[in-house]
Amino acid sequence: GIFGRKNYLIFSITLFTLSSFVCGSANTLFILVFFRLVQGLAGGGLQPTSQAILLESFPLEERGMAMAIYLMGVVFAPILGPVLGGWITDNWGWRWIFYINLPIGFISLVLTLFFIFDPSYIKRKISKIDYRGLGFLAIGLGCLQIVLDKGQLKDWFNSDFIVALSLISFVSLFLFAINEMREKEPAVNLRVLKDRSYSTGNLVIFFAWLIEHLTPVDVFFQQSYESLKHTLPSDFHALGAIHHELLRQSKMMAFNDAFFFCFVVFLFLLPSLAIFKKAKSN
Repeated sequence: GIFGRKNYLIFSITLFTLSSFVCGSANTLFILVFFRLVQGLAGGGLQPTSQAILLESFPLEERGMAMAIYLMGVVFAPILGPVLGGWITDNWGWRWIFYINLPIGFISLVLTLFFIFDPSYIKRKISKIDYRGLGFLAIGLGCLQIVLDKGQLKDWFNSDFIVALSLISFVSLFLFAINEMREKEPAVNLRVLKDRSYSTGNLVIFFAWLIEHLTPVDVFFQQSYESLKHTLPSDFHALGAIHHELLRQSKMMAFNDAFFFCFVVFLFLLPSLAIFKKAKSN
């Protein structure tokens, strides 16, 4: 590409690390919010880039193991993050929530400089950038994000604001899809969805996450942490909060978990068996 995957990864790591430092040093709310936004923009480029690098850094027979290790971090981060963040805030102060990213970012930057290289096919020149497709995508996803974030506060489609943004999002994403199918060098190659296995996998992930996030989960990590703070030794505060919450959730969500499990088995297993059977016959 024009920038190169390695250069883009270096840029994202550097911007994320610097914005973390500024957030931790912020003396006003405006600076904190603004550079937290910058930190989010930089962090948004890390996940897809790191996954692409992982797939190309390992041979085919080791890619499953590499992605499994990567996804372990994705799964455990939302679980341990709030607990660890609460412990750091109580003992070191809220600024260290951002400062803790500095050594990790520095190590990541050094390792990227010495061990990550762009493959030969990425170094090809791009004749033009799909600005129109990027514009439709930014507008569509931006409006959709606002709808999903503010819809409940605005009473969903009873609000003219939510209705207008929903229409803009739908039209923009529709035009984005048409534009990407017509472009010779699209920003997002939607033609890969013609592959049945790939499109089925995406549908399974979409509906699985949809059902999981629509499941009503009432989390009281902070309350459980405070209630156990005076009854457990200091080293076991976080562990006790997690244990208490898991016990409570296991009782509350028994039916929902069973329904979710059956739905995932039905949605994932049957199409997968059909695809494997067809592949075996070919």
